Amino acid sequence: MNNIKVLSSNSQGNAVLYRDKVLVDCGISFKLLNENIDNVHMIFLTHIHTDHLNIKTLKKINGNIKIFCPIWLYDILIKNDIKNVTKIKMNKLYEYKGIKFSAFNLYHNVDNCGYRIFDNGFKIFHATDTAHLEGIHAKDYNLYAIEHNYDASTIEQVIDEKLEKHIYCYELFAVENHMSFQTASKWIKENASKSSIIKMLHISSRHYENKELKLPDYLSNIYKEMSDE
Repeated sequence: MNNIKVLSSNSQGNAVLYRDKVLVDCGISFKLLNENIDNVHMIFLTHIHTDHLNIKTLKKINGNIKIFCPIWLYDILIKNDIKNVTKIKMNKLYEYKGIKFSAFNLYHNVDNCGYRIFDNGFKIFHATDTAHLEGIHAKDYNLYAIEHNYDASTIEQVIDEKLEKHIYCYELFAVENHMSFQTASKWIKENASKSSIIKMLHISSRHYENKELKLPDYLSNIYKEMSDE
């Protein structure tokens, strides 16, 4: 599937490459980016958290790739002497090198946005680090890459166990600022068509065993049912 390549999507770093041209977020090392940079025309940035915004990596690009960012990141990039940066407004359609795109506000603990990307009739919806997608619609896109961070049916048990053992509980932050499997899948069913590609992003490391993803059966069943409709 050459329409999407997830370079990294977790709390250590985030960067997703679409159509071999468009990189959304740059929270990874320059080494990892450099291995995938040959055809990248532009980078779209979302928010200030360092797992999405690696200033050192952006500096090493040295202005060779066009960077688009919302107003809340622009001054930070300029202050750090990042080159070739363009500030964009929310919900305004832009075009660069044949790619049309727009940004929209998300619901996180800092200013954040997602992106709609349009390339030769292929429609992409990207959204991560958000508690929900209420009021946001994207009907019949070809590709949905959205956050599926945690399982709402089990996270309360995880929180209770960690608090009882006095262990740092990241999940308390997650339920306030990230999207659950249930919230994401409900939105997907309301917007996607049976031919849509679904890519789950930013899944908690708790759902991996020996680096293999282990998701609840109901989640795969939801998307299977949708494709069979």
